Amino acid sequence: MGTVRRITYGTDRLSDWQKRPLSISVAWGTEGAADRLPDSVSVELGDGSIIKAGVIWDTSSLDVFTAGTYPLNGALIPPYDYRNTYGISAEAEISVDEKPVPQISWNPVSVPINISELVIPVPQSNSPGVFRYEVGDEGVAIVQNGRIIPVSEGVTELTAIQEATSNFSSGSLTVSLTVTKSQRELLLDKIRDYQESGGTSPGLVERDLRILGMSGTDGLDLGLLNSVVAAADRIDSEADLQELIDLIQSGSDSDGDGVPDYVEILESTDKMDSWDYLDSDGDGVPDHVEAAQGTDAQDGSSYLDSNGDGTPDYIRDRSIIGLAEEAPSISVAWGTEGAADRLPDSVSVELGDGSIIKAGVIWDTSGLDVFTAGTYPLNGALIPPYDYRNTYGIAAEAFVTVGTKPAPTDIRLSNTIIPATPTDGEVFIGRIEIEDEVDDTIGLSLPDDNPDNAYFTIRQDSLFFLASESQDGQDRFEPTIRAIDSQENVLDKQFSLFRLSGSVISPASDDPDGLRIVNSFSPNGDGINDVWLIEGLDKFLFSEVQVFDRGGRRVFLSRDPEIGWDGGHDGQMLPTGTYYYVLKIEDREQLRKGFINLIKK
Repeated sequence: MGTVRRITYGTDRLSDWQKRPLSISVAWGTEGAADRLPDSVSVELGDGSIIKAGVIWDTSSLDVFTAGTYPLNGALIPPYDYRNTYGISAEAEISVDEKPVPQISWNPVSVPINISELVIPVPQSNSPGVFRYEVGDEGVAIVQNGRIIPVSEGVTELTAIQEATSNFSSGSLTVSLTVTKSQRELLLDKIRDYQESGGTSPGLVERDLRILGMSGTDGLDLGLLNSVVAAADRIDSEADLQELIDLIQSGSDSDGDGVPDYVEILESTDKMDSWDYLDSDGDGVPDHVEAAQGTDAQDGSSYLDSNGDGTPDYIRDRSIIGLAEEAPSISVAWGTEGAADRLPDSVSVELGDGSIIKAGVIWDTSGLDVFTAGTYPLNGALIPPYDYRNTYGIAAEAFVTVGTKPAPTDIRLSNTIIPATPTDGEVFIGRIEIEDEVDDTIGLSLPDDNPDNAYFTIRQDSLFFLASESQDGQDRFEPTIRAIDSQENVLDKQFSLFRLSGSVISPASDDPDGLRIVNSFSPNGDGINDVWLIEGLDKFLFSEVQVFDRGGRRVFLSRDPEIGWDGGHDGQMLPTGTYYYVLKIEDREQLRKGFINLIKK
């Protein structure tokens, strides 16, 4: 078995890169720089042979965020059959470059003297560092909050300084800063020189002539030139001049008011606002249009009126003269709130010039009553787009048809048990509830054609029993309650009511079998009368008690005389009402029936 004797940096049998310590260079901040070193090196064994041994490099001293040369050692890992008895280490060097300087590019800056400030154009850089700026001569310009404030005409230096970041050092670049005359003044100076020289001044160069749309010095358009000079106060830059010339040559009218854009610039009106134009006589017609039509722009009664309706053609052409579609018609259910919201919010209208546009509508719903069936004609105020008018007061039209109201769908009575009562007076039975989705104006009454109605009266929404009118021994009543809604729709419903004669039918001394049977109970958990139980059944060999609801469903069964009914069925409490019991006593071959009133107080 061989032992590593040394690394063969000086052995002639090794290639050049194996004859000296390894050395690599990396950029500043390069993560995983040591990964570029080899994971094995050639080593010499004691017997003179050369083999490859793996290396684990120790990078604990390497800092890729600090420039310099870092010597590294590596633990040799010889193949399985060999050893590193002498503790030989691999060696390497890593050189970390200096932190990079940002690459900044920037153009010279020029600012006219007539502007209040100029936002400094941000230089281009491969570093995200923040820039700050310094000016050489504050007599020419000053810098505040990233803006240049011109002071006087002249040239100075403007320096952009970029702050260092985690990956870049600081850097700077200086360019020239020139404060010039205003572009308007420069151009107008050239134009005036050209005029004064009769077209021979060299001040107006070919570039400027092209801006003015001129082909050469002899082809100068003096009318155009005069228009430009007249607009001098509104030309702040070469771009403004270019815009004005383009507008004059194109004849464009951005707001469609019949006044060319360049005229609006010369007249100091807004070329994007169709209501803003020069109208010296106040007749609504622009002076420029009157000049074209041959009317007097200084006389409010002088304008073109082709149809003699007293409205200038200019205004009529831009005004609504009629509706261009049939009146919309909708149908809604009775009581529909916000029914008019279903009408369109715009309609097609015709203008005086024959064109069709859409105009908004605000519908007048003051005459619409959604609680009364019928067809309602509605008018709507037209809201034309901004550039148009409703000079003639045209109104939109629509129809809303309100359907008939459906009758109430149900009548509910909160209680159908008449408690044991005195022989006279009124006894409250329960609250009357009407099911009607769209109407809460309901009248209640007791129709005369039902004889049982004579024993009852209605006060507001409550039913009362007239004890003084009832017959002795009558314990079942079937009154009819009538509901009449606001549209005279009628709903009748008959109810079955049971009158209690007392809380106990008879004590044991009066019952032939010695039983005590209660005919009402209130399972509300108060510990009083919560369970219905027939007392006295324990003396019979066999008894069976069943309870049924009014639909015939059995809700209770017991053959144990000690178990009573708690008012529930299948784990659910049953509602207030009348239930029926059947008692079977085999000792007597007897079958008894009766009713029970379940009351929830």
